Amino acid sequence: MIMSNVGDGYGSQYHLRRWVNGNQSSLNAHIENAYRTLDLPLIDSIHWVSPIESDGFRELGGMEYFSETGRSDVVNAWTGFWPQSGRPQMWDGWAVVRFKDGTEEILVVEAKANSSEFETPGTGSKGSSRTKILRSLDETKAFLNVPTDAVWYETYYQFCNRLTALYFLNEQVEVPSRLLMIYFIGDQFPDGRDCPQSQDAWGSLISKMHQAIKLPRDHRYSARVIDVFPNVTLDR
Repeated sequence: MIMSNVGDGYGSQYHLRRWVNGNQSSLNAHIENAYRTLDLPLIDSIHWVSPIESDGFRELGGMEYFSETGRSDVVNAWTGFWPQSGRPQMWDGWAVVRFKDGTEEILVVEAKANSSEFETPGTGSKGSSRTKILRSLDETKAFLNVPTDAVWYETYYQFCNRLTALYFLNEQVEVPSRLLMIYFIGDQFPDGRDCPQSQDAWGSLISKMHQAIKLPRDHRYSARVIDVFPNVTLDR
């Protein structure tokens, strides 16, 4: 569990907290619109677990959610799949989507608001931790038909390890899950850093990333990675 410092009126963490806690219906509408393009049951509700104001806006790390919900099988499997030393993967948000047919699935959430945070650095892990990470990245690459020479442990490592966690949830422990990527449009930082001002601008960055990590256009998780583009200028 981590509670991070956030910008005052800017940044992906600030906007995600604002939308989840103060404009949740609009954020959920973006998600529901994306789901309508998929062959899925109708959504009944979206329950946000994090970041919640009454819970200190805490962010969940790794598979912490399953520790709290009594799924020790998931936690134990994760221990064998991903290193437990060092800083865990931290999720910007976490939600549970419940469908009208009574089924449900997990939404693990990443949010971005500027170009610089999009191109994340590589893993700094060493030794046995690095070996375990590379093994799991390679396993996920093979599942998604990504060429073996694609480098997933350097630039764009964060997105790649999120795909790997998604693979773990769906294939290793059979917990239906999707990765929700929230790309905020129209942010403004005090230092003037580049913030995409349109969906097309984000689309160019996303395409560049997919090319760099050699992710096929129609990969097996194309429907499990959902992109939404809320405009922060409409929520000020």
